[in-house]
Amino acid sequence: MNYYYDFILNFNKEREPYYNFYEWEKDDDLVKIKKIPIFRVEEKVLISLFIYEGKIDVNWISNLKDKTTYKAGSKIKTIPYACVLTDTKSCIALKFSEEGTIIGKSLLLLDDELNLLEIGYSLKKEKILFTKGPKSKIRNNLRQELLIKQVIQKELEKAYKERNDTKLIYYHLEWFNNLNKDIDKIYQKMQEELKNDLTDSLLKIYYLVRLSYNKI
Repeated sequence: MNYYYDFILNFNKEREPYYNFYEWEKDDDLVKIKKIPIFRVEEKVLISLFIYEGKIDVNWISNLKDKTTYKAGSKIKTIPYACVLTDTKSCIALKFSEEGTIIGKSLLLLDDELNLLEIGYSLKKEKILFTKGPKSKIRNNLRQELLIKQVIQKELEKAYKERNDTKLIYYHLEWFNNLNKDIDKIYQKMQEELKNDLTDSLLKIYYLVRLSYNKI
């Protein structure tokens, strides 16, 4: 089993919205992780875990028993069931009940995420059975939705200005499941779609561009 060491997480409470790292505050219940298991998973699995609550197969969860430790004052304590999952593009930390239900989510500070993404390339993909529940709540929907759309719009404008046709074609294909190589048309189509309500497809594009946007 592979581990990541000495970093901070900010787990939400079950069914409560989780926070982007730039929204963390000093009075949040920040956890100083000493050691936590890390796994690489399929992209579609990770995207579902960002978007939905739900349950992981209990047999897989049993392997995590007491593998995560954290510092509480001068003491080292354990989180019974926790891990970090990555698809080499994004990461998310999760806490589970003994039955496999997700009871906490945390994103990572940028430096830790970049480190984990690099580690992820050396890991074999883990097969995880995830049963979707209701959609995760998003804290302050309007603010979050605007941020997501701004990130995507900035990425599209940059790619269009630089005539990065490959990137635009890829985003369009992932967004609409349709291959179109007319750059002007697909750029305008994606810009128009940003005017509509937030969808799972739009969230998928956000998570795909997030890492490259963070590097800007």
